[in-house]
Amino acid sequence: MTTQPSAESFLHLIHRSRRGRLKVYLGYGPGVGKTYQMLLEGHRLKAQGVDVVAAIVETHGRADTESLCLGLPEIPPREINYRGVVLRELDLAAVLARQPEVALIDELAHTNVPGSPNTKRYQDVLEILAAGIHVVTTLNVQHLESLYDTVERLIGVRVKERLPDWVLADADQIVNVDLAPEDLRRRLEEGRVYSTERVAAALDHFFRKSNLEQLRELTLREIASIIERRARRTPGEEGVQAPDQIVVCLSSRSPDAPALLRYASRLAGKLNRSWYALYVQTSSEDPARLDPETRQRLSDTLVLGHQLGAMVFTFRGEDVADTILRFAREYRVGHVVVGRPGELPAWQRLLGRRTVVERLIAGGDHLAIVVVDEAGVRESEAEAGEEAAAPRGAAGGAVARPALVKAPPEPQGPPERSSAPAAGVPAAAEAQNAATPPARRGGATGWSVLGGTPTGRLRMSDLMAPGAIAFFDQPLAKRELLRLLVDLLGGKQERLASDDILRRLERREQEASTFLSEGIALPHLRIPDLAVPRVALGLLRSGLSDAGSGAIEQVFLFLCPDRRPEGCLQLLATAARMYRQPELRGELRRATAAQQVIAAIRSWEDAQEARQE
Repeated sequence: MTTQPSAESFLHLIHRSRRGRLKVYLGYGPGVGKTYQMLLEGHRLKAQGVDVVAAIVETHGRADTESLCLGLPEIPPREINYRGVVLRELDLAAVLARQPEVALIDELAHTNVPGSPNTKRYQDVLEILAAGIHVVTTLNVQHLESLYDTVERLIGVRVKERLPDWVLADADQIVNVDLAPEDLRRRLEEGRVYSTERVAAALDHFFRKSNLEQLRELTLREIASIIERRARRTPGEEGVQAPDQIVVCLSSRSPDAPALLRYASRLAGKLNRSWYALYVQTSSEDPARLDPETRQRLSDTLVLGHQLGAMVFTFRGEDVADTILRFAREYRVGHVVVGRPGELPAWQRLLGRRTVVERLIAGGDHLAIVVVDEAGVRESEAEAGEEAAAPRGAAGGAVARPALVKAPPEPQGPPERSSAPAAGVPAAAEAQNAATPPARRGGATGWSVLGGTPTGRLRMSDLMAPGAIAFFDQPLAKRELLRLLVDLLGGKQERLASDDILRRLERREQEASTFLSEGIALPHLRIPDLAVPRVALGLLRSGLSDAGSGAIEQVFLFLCPDRRPEGCLQLLATAARMYRQPELRGELRRATAAQQVIAAIRSWEDAQEARQE
């Protein structure tokens, strides 16, 4: 990945999938040659007989870049007059209508002009990929969402145009376009990056040698991290969720919530683990009691967590520390990321009261508690179980870092089961076993967390039966939806079992809502003596009728064997990732039959496995 793959290798990828392939030229700053390399790739592919078009190229007036545009077929960009300025934007409709094999699309993190079909250019690219068109694009590392705080701290720049890390992580090929900082500054001085009148200011600010070295280091580190994560995707590994997942704890009034989310995202990426964003809602934080500004800030925080790839949960409870510990036990969490708490008044100390963090440290014997200062943390400190390194940043400036890391002792046995309601009734387990989906390929008996695929992953499509998929054209209440999904799994003849499961689901939803505003809900239970996981899916065309339920369109109900909690965690992670794929989401929206749903999910799973071959 750090050396440039040939045009032939990308051509090989093109012929392997109906979904478009994504190739990203990644750099550490303007002028390193990303667009130039993308255009060279276009000429190489054209020479191979590939139907390639330049969909949008930002030349910034650079003569050598403009000369490379010659000879490549072009889809003219849209020209939009916005506040008296004519702006050029990607013509998404024209690209989809033209249906080239490969589209060259510059500046992946670009923000589209208001009124465009999508807010961000990367969303346009996802639609193009979903249409089976392959894309070659460019990106600077500072536009990754999780690096926002790090970049601001290292070079003093607040990057406005950002995209979720998973967009880059899901790319099929990544090419590092590298250039020594001295050579980049020389290009700038020669007028090959910006116009002459901008050179002096650029050299004194963004293009300072120290800034370029920091950004170059971030780029190399990001690529190394992606390579390492992909190398660890060995057969069987993704089938088991180790008991050291990551949770970041949020509150409605936290001043540092975005920084906490970005830190947890980086940590999860380094450890190759699933991660959760947990908001504990006490009675004092009931939405009706929060002012509009706080409600909006909380909503923005939860949406950011979803964009960064977290599974977002809202747990209700008056004892925040106990609720976090209960969540950690149930979801096999090993690392808890929290913000620095305020100091307790002396009189409360005299009464024996302790902060939430102190109680987490006292009660989390098998947890690593990471307390983060409100300004965020350095990229190099997102390592599990490490003592915080000495700060390094702008001279004289305070650099935020993990203020405290409590490492867990060596585990003495299997993880403790959740203290949350999880016990089932034998009749319920019997009812679910009666509705077991068809046997897995290969004729294996029983159920293994690893499943039976070549990569060792548990496949969602193999657990789904056509009779457990329902379509709802009219809005309906959450309780009625849950009842219908439970009936699909348990059978109406097993009314007692279904009623018991429904009661437990409702009780769980009261304590920990999985119905958020991101479009997907993941209610789930663990059932003793259940042989295999059971999955039901409700596709809602008009959402829920409950007030404040958000725009829910997919509801997965998971009933999992109590003895295999890691399998349940994997299913939750898979469903959350599926929803982030716009092409799959579109296919499920268009589906009118259960078999179409299963076929779409199976096709997506096949494509994911093919990418790892």
